[in-house]
Amino acid sequence: MISGLHINAGFTIDKPFITYQLNPVSKPRMTQRVKWSPSTADLKYFSFKDECRALGVKVPKQGARITFVVPMPKSWSKAKAEKMNGKPHEQRPDIDNFLKALFDSVYDEDSGIYDVWPRKIWGVSGAIVIEDICCLFALAMMENNKLTIEPEIF
Repeated sequence: MISGLHINAGFTIDKPFITYQLNPVSKPRMTQRVKWSPSTADLKYFSFKDECRALGVKVPKQGARITFVVPMPKSWSKAKAEKMNGKPHEQRPDIDNFLKALFDSVYDEDSGIYDVWPRKIWGVSGAIVIEDICCLFALAMMENNKLTIEPEIF
């Protein structure tokens, strides 16, 4: 117990974030056609779900800061790539479709997720970074000597 803070499963004070090296994929519109003639977007989405499950991706139901790092196109010049690295990704696909694909990959029923802070940025390679805000808050408090960790008493 850390003075009333709830630390989500899979995260610790020493490891407040997890980076998964996989390209974010948006959730395509699901229609009946997917069953008999899936599009390229459908196949990428299903592959993404399989990768997430194979990697054991974990997303807390509360207090998660999720960063989708979208890989820059190879057609960009080196100067443009350097300029855009880490900058906000302000075009399609929409952030809510990235979230839908991620949540559908991790949870059978994702209606219990109630507190996430998503963002999407440009990067050299694709990644999904999931941070536990409670851990980050606890670290900041510890650095300012305003929080001490007490052992749990059972």
